[in-house]
Amino acid sequence: MGSEGKSITLRLEENFSTRSNLLGKIHQIGHCRHLILSGEVVHNQCTSNADRLGTGSRWHVSSAFRFSSALAVILMATAPAFAENGASTSAVERMSTPGHEADELARRVGKWSVVNTIWPTPGAQPIVMTGLLAERTMIGPFMQEVMRPAPGSKIPDFQRIAYLSYDRVEGRWKYVSMDTRFPAGIMPAWSFGGEEDGKISLLFEPLGFVGFGPEVEGRFTASDFVISRDGDNHEVAEQHFLQANGSGKKWLAVRYDYTRQP
Repeated sequence: MGSEGKSITLRLEENFSTRSNLLGKIHQIGHCRHLILSGEVVHNQCTSNADRLGTGSRWHVSSAFRFSSALAVILMATAPAFAENGASTSAVERMSTPGHEADELARRVGKWSVVNTIWPTPGAQPIVMTGLLAERTMIGPFMQEVMRPAPGSKIPDFQRIAYLSYDRVEGRWKYVSMDTRFPAGIMPAWSFGGEEDGKISLLFEPLGFVGFGPEVEGRFTASDFVISRDGDNHEVAEQHFLQANGSGKKWLAVRYDYTRQP
């Protein structure tokens, strides 16, 4: 080709957009290519005759790696400029911005006194546990709750850790809990839509519940989790069980009653 060379325009096609952003140019002279950005050479690449004849396959791999690395540098350098000019706001940025739901979760940060009531079977006498403490903090858009016996409580030590957040992309609440008192593993739950009438209604992934007797039951159990608030200082979370035993009968199995501490 001699010293005249040719210029090849390099463009980045943005996802879900027909607009292209001119990032730089590859200037080819002879067997050498120069990647030029804003008038400066940011990458050089030259080949030998053997490489062009196909005997340098390893060169092709390393060359592609070096070229992609240079392209990554260009993307990182130009992305802030596009953002500053307001030319493009990514979906990630928009959906990561805290919304009303995250603000509401932040209002619940602090320490709460908890009364935990359990009904092992339909109509059974309740097991009531008082002297529990729940500490809530925000980790980004996620509300973390760590429940344990309050200082001075006679209840055996345990931890129940839960996370609650609103997925702005999917338009629904997500929840996950872990309780060292029960061999139930990690329990994820989801809502179908947003909060309604002050209630967040979630449905847990079904599990094989161990049961409360001397033998392992492992019975398939579906359960919900309904969180309701009657102000900034009190809320209740209730869990109903529905077991695969042919009865089709559900019952209130677990309740957490929260009162905010001063």
